[in-house]
Amino acid sequence: MRIEQAEISLNDIKVYAYHGVLPQERLRGAFYLVSLHCQISSPDEVINCVSASDNVADTINYADLCSIVNEEMAQPSNLIETVTSRIGRRIIKAYAAIARLQVTVKKLTPPVDADCANAAVTLTFVQ
Repeated sequence: MRIEQAEISLNDIKVYAYHGVLPQERLRGAFYLVSLHCQISSPDEVINCVSASDNVADTINYADLCSIVNEEMAQPSNLIETVTSRIGRRIIKAYAAIARLQVTVKKLTPPVDADCANAAVTLTFVQ
């Protein structure tokens, strides 16, 4: 038996940040939810190695992923497309074991003239 696919996900990391085009968005800030889905390349090899070693250094450390998200979200941007791209590019660069990465950034209660739960951008990166 072999492992065909493996994914490490972090869902709805809640972050307070100051992104937006409008001055009040940059002044007051807003809550955001960030989700990551990391598809592992060579999953059978990677998971067998991790299972044998039981060592976090042999896998994609989700605590490190959270740190990247927090650091990138702390840098204000006009657009959530920009911050989503920064997060994805930094993670892909840091982890050669990621074959495919999907990053979603949701801005809760966006400043639009509608009852809208969130505005979101999802980008998919492939190595």
